[in-house]
Amino acid sequence: MLDIENYQRKIISICQKYRVKSLSIFGSALTEHFNESSDVDFLIELEGAVDGIKRYMNVKFELEELFSRPVDLVMPKSLKNSRIKEYIFSNIKTVYAS
Repeated sequence: MLDIENYQRKIISICQKYRVKSLSIFGSALTEHFNESSDVDFLIELEGAVDGIKRYMNVKFELEELFSRPVDLVMPKSLKNSRIKEYIFSNIKTVYAS
């Protein structure tokens, strides 16, 4: 399991820098299945639409640098499959909310 609290201060800084509305972690990072080859999955909401893609990519790159591993960012509006949505929301932890 990833100890997300060790990264909290830097996560807050990244989220404030790129006007993130909320950031939540889900998936293997919250379980005992998390290992050195795992990626880190986040559900992300951005404030406003201006420069949304640019901010989204900058958050992704900075989180990958922070965790030294791949990061997947999922936006709530992209969740069309009810099974995937159910999976994500069954095991999720908010790490930032503005």
